[in-house]
Amino acid sequence: MRKGITTKLMLIAILSVLQLHLYPLVFAVSAHAASSAAAEAGSDSLDISTLMEATEWIVGWEDEPPASFFEESVLVASFPEIRAYTVKPAEGWTREAWLKTWCSHEGIKYIQPNRTVRVQAAPNDSLYSKQTYLKQIGAEKAWDIATQNTSIKIAVVDTGVDLYHPELKDNLVEGVNLVTPGALPMDDNGHGTNVAGILAAIGNNQTGTTGVLWKAKVMPVKAMEADGSGDETKLGQGIRYAVEHQAKIVVLSLGLYKYSPFLKDITQYAEDAGVLLVAAAGNDGAEIRFPAAYPTVLAVGGVSAKNETEPESNRGPELDIVAPYRVYTTALGGGYENNAGTSMAAPQVAAAAALVWAQDPKLKPYQVRNLLIQTAQDLGPAGWDKTTGYGLLRIDRALSSELEDDMYEPNQTLSTAALLQLDTMTTAALSNGEDRDFYSIYSEYKGTIHLAVESINPNEKTNLRARVWKKDGTVLHTFNDLTKPVSFSIQSEVFVEVYARSTDIDRQIDYRILPEFQIYKDSFEDNDDQYKAYSLPAKSTVMKGTFHQVDDEDWFVIQVDHAGSLQIKVIPDTNRMDIALQIHRVGEKARKVDAFGDGETEYALLSEVLPGKYYVRITDTSFAKNTYPVAGEYLFSVEYKKKYVDPNEPNDKVYQSTTITPQYPYEGVIDPSTDVDYFEFTLTEQSYVTIQLYNIPSQRVMSLKVYDAKQNQIYVKMSSSQNQAIRFERLLEKGKYWISLSANQSFTDQPYKLVVKQEKLVSGFRDIDGHWAETYISGLAEDHIVSGLENYLFKPDAQITRAEAVMMFANALKLKKSKAVSFHDLKSNHWAYDAVAKAVQAGLISGYPDGSFRPSAPISRAEMAMILAKSLKMKGISKGEKPFEDVSNSYWAADVIRQLKKEGWISGYDDGTFKPTQTATRAELSGIIYKLVNEK
Repeated sequence: MRKGITTKLMLIAILSVLQLHLYPLVFAVSAHAASSAAAEAGSDSLDISTLMEATEWIVGWEDEPPASFFEESVLVASFPEIRAYTVKPAEGWTREAWLKTWCSHEGIKYIQPNRTVRVQAAPNDSLYSKQTYLKQIGAEKAWDIATQNTSIKIAVVDTGVDLYHPELKDNLVEGVNLVTPGALPMDDNGHGTNVAGILAAIGNNQTGTTGVLWKAKVMPVKAMEADGSGDETKLGQGIRYAVEHQAKIVVLSLGLYKYSPFLKDITQYAEDAGVLLVAAAGNDGAEIRFPAAYPTVLAVGGVSAKNETEPESNRGPELDIVAPYRVYTTALGGGYENNAGTSMAAPQVAAAAALVWAQDPKLKPYQVRNLLIQTAQDLGPAGWDKTTGYGLLRIDRALSSELEDDMYEPNQTLSTAALLQLDTMTTAALSNGEDRDFYSIYSEYKGTIHLAVESINPNEKTNLRARVWKKDGTVLHTFNDLTKPVSFSIQSEVFVEVYARSTDIDRQIDYRILPEFQIYKDSFEDNDDQYKAYSLPAKSTVMKGTFHQVDDEDWFVIQVDHAGSLQIKVIPDTNRMDIALQIHRVGEKARKVDAFGDGETEYALLSEVLPGKYYVRITDTSFAKNTYPVAGEYLFSVEYKKKYVDPNEPNDKVYQSTTITPQYPYEGVIDPSTDVDYFEFTLTEQSYVTIQLYNIPSQRVMSLKVYDAKQNQIYVKMSSSQNQAIRFERLLEKGKYWISLSANQSFTDQPYKLVVKQEKLVSGFRDIDGHWAETYISGLAEDHIVSGLENYLFKPDAQITRAEAVMMFANALKLKKSKAVSFHDLKSNHWAYDAVAKAVQAGLISGYPDGSFRPSAPISRAEMAMILAKSLKMKGISKGEKPFEDVSNSYWAADVIRQLKKEGWISGYDDGTFKPTQTATRAELSGIIYKLVNEK
């Protein structure tokens, strides 16, 4: 026989798809919570504000409560077996005073509102033919073996059941109405009737539909109102009633994302009574809801008629099995209807469990559970997976297969390790002392595994050992004492080996194994109190955080030095988080943000923040302390935008114009959107004017207009998403000019920048004023030896090309004769062809050996000196010291450079060099040409 299987809470709960309309989930009271003092103004040491939204509370105690608790409270319901009581304040007590008194009592385990729960049926989309799901799960073949179980009771804790439905009435036993005590548990919503029909609509009677069970004992327990709402107290009372009245199956209509200690205690109470729990996973396409996610609960998802996972069916590491999502079942008023959801899948699994028990009443609840999942039809990837669990429910296989003690064999090595579900109780067995069981544990998050391994037989509790392995075969931990849980870190995947104390043990050891996951501690801890707040600069940033422990809450402080706006956004990646924010500036009242529910983003925009410290508290609920760790992460986004004040205001009118100083950058903002900013400048002489408008914010379009002295518009241009700047360049006559700036939308978080540059013309050039070669360039321009470039530029410090140099020499020497040239890179239509032809005729230049002239190549200082020497008909001086430090006597142009220097035509640099290979500039050649023209 093979080994065991996973167990969860021993109570058969068929969970509907419910939406909890929650008050804050739980207030976990501790000495820390009660005594934590505010570090600065605005921090609450005990926040009970949202607890006050309720009128009744469920209070859990560590031990028996004091007499004063009952004296100061009105008892609504009691659960002494788990030391929990639903109460409200006694006469003479306000809610606030009562809460402050009891929230700080050291003996209280938790306080939570008696919350509202509501049935939320899945959307009624296109449906398949009536009851085809029965064949899909093998019910038709299973009925050849068993069709009924009248030896156990199935309690439906829901909206009641249609007590007179012809397909149900003969399969019902006495129940209870907890909503209206004394009344019959009659369904006034329809949901409970749907569930009951899937379980046990009478079969083989030639009428209507059939349930998985043709005959059964269904106990209706009405705990919810006609609108599908109720509270946890009623649900708790319903479970207890079912257990106390010997129900083997309890059908629940509850599902929530938040861990609830009350619900956990109630399900533990049912488990201790020896009941199997079957729970719907939920219909949100998200994480498994509680109580399905508790370690000992059988979690049921949903599939289509084609055995494909329904998109709305929840998934995760706790999912065990799936069943058809869409059904045709009994309806309120004696009729029938289509319905869908994991709440329709779960009763199929519960009914299958009843048939297994009918066949073998001696099985224990965890063995029934094991048999159902080990006989499931594998879907999707081989083995267990988080979307289909162990596969599709197959009742025929469950009734015709022998229970295996260990379904994970063979798993004696790392390479054959079985995948172990997180937060799920699994049962298995070592066949003897030499057996080894290996399991793979995978987590989507890094964190800690708290591993519990215990023998099912108490006498064997000291005979188990465990090791934790890496994939490469390295042992990380060895645990010789498993009498209490052990812990180790996990990044993504580890392997656990379970083995016996001694290889001499010759008997089978059945054991349970439970790997409970705890999320990692984020990098901002310890920041659980205001005075420990993690400091952030006032800038845009995104961080990742977690709730890793009981009472975890994350505090941050943002130091704002300049007025602006602040947007806070927290994005959870799991529906098990219900983010709540508190934001306040020191000395001001706190702002609380809790607008959305499970798994949704909470955000706040502070459009006007002033300098100071801003505290942000992030919690998993809307009250002071988070209750329990959450397996998930959140993104904390801070976007700060500095608000700029326009220093030029008021300048909204022409007569208010800001006078511009040339070259000085001016900043401004447009606020409001109708704002227009005017600037003015005056030209005392004809000038070339450049106006630059830049640093325009994205998603904004700005307009720049220029007006002359008569206020006639002479220019207008708008920015665009492709060009977030505007540039104006034009030669303007002397006089007064105005600039106006506007935008399509206001902005204050980023200033635009405006610069006006005025350049007077010297000999027609705007870039030689004050240059060392100004005299030479001006003189040559007046003699028409040189000309400028576009936009009134000469670019004196730019490199000069061979063609430009030849043109200047030809103009300066007034060469007349030319000789046809045939350089392959200088066509006859080239602008410098004639000048080159004249220079070649005059013997000033020649081409390169490859037949090229390279007109666009820069000319070096040595080449420039050689052309000058030829213009002066110098032969060069071959003897003497080297003319410059960097011109040796063997250099090809040394002789002419020596003569030019000696006769005062050229000079070098202050360091004694000539830099012959350095490219000559337009200014340098202008200086030489000027001297050639005027001193030759």
